[in-house]
Amino acid sequence: MASFRAWLQLTRAHTAPLEMLISLMGAALGAGGLLSPALAHFTLLGFLYHLTGYGQNSVEDFVRGYDRRDPHKAHHPLQRGAMTVEEARGGVKVLFAGTLFYALYLSHLRPLPLLLLLLVLISGLIYNVKGKSIHFKFLPIALAHSTLFPFAYFSSGGPVGGETLHIMLLGYGFLILQITYQILIEGDIKDLQVKEASLLKRMGVRLKGGVLKVPLRVQLMGLSLKASSLLLALLIWHLLEDSLSALPLLLLFSSLALLFHFRLLKNGPFDHEGALKDMALEEVSSTFLLLSALSPLYHPTLGPLLALLLVLLSLSYFAIMNRFLWGTTLTPKV
Repeated sequence: MASFRAWLQLTRAHTAPLEMLISLMGAALGAGGLLSPALAHFTLLGFLYHLTGYGQNSVEDFVRGYDRRDPHKAHHPLQRGAMTVEEARGGVKVLFAGTLFYALYLSHLRPLPLLLLLLVLISGLIYNVKGKSIHFKFLPIALAHSTLFPFAYFSSGGPVGGETLHIMLLGYGFLILQITYQILIEGDIKDLQVKEASLLKRMGVRLKGGVLKVPLRVQLMGLSLKASSLLLALLIWHLLEDSLSALPLLLLFSSLALLFHFRLLKNGPFDHEGALKDMALEEVSSTFLLLSALSPLYHPTLGPLLALLLVLLSLSYFAIMNRFLWGTTLTPKV
């Protein structure tokens, strides 16, 4: 029987705060702040969504041979024999059923949240089952992850009109761009040595003899995605903020996101472990950027401090879970 640690490794539980924050931010925007009791439910939904989606992804990638051929994933639970495929599939099915029923409960069976939930399910399944064989695999997973935000917004009572809706749509756009960046840029670079469909390979990105070659057009594409998401975050802050209290956090996380972007896409010697660390830090910096942009709605004066508290809690979880699962602090072995 597989250990509890093996199950957490299969579901890649160390990065769960990313989806937890997406759901939390959507619900906070819909409910009008961080004081609504419903936010705990949506945070838990984000956690369950993460475990389910990444658990299914781990199983499907192993069964189809992609992860079995990847030497960087030889320590994962299925690869090292810590659990059988049948065990893993059974566990993922239980998670899927539980998460689906919980999401239906939180939606109150309203038509719009149900449609968004259907989009999450269809997009996630397309990515997990077919993602490795299609060049534009970033599209379904970007829709799946980011649509958790409007689902939580409408399920928690968010209005269907007015400025709050406009802010939600801007946040939704930010997340689509950010997750597209994660899969298209970070994911393809991480898996350059794996035999799977890759748009970056098609555009000329190469890794030979430990040296990464990134054509200018790919660098410009990556920078365009990153800059567009940063501009959306600043626009959200501009619409919400009537003071400069959140500006230091915005500048900090914008700078960090750009720093790790340039480190990832530079030509020259490629260090896989170092790249994984940069990817992890870029992802959390970008998520924290949206969290900071939305912070004025958490509290009129203490919003940025509450955002910073969520940042510290998320980083603490990430570091502790990484140490428990992989024996590292900031570099997840995925």
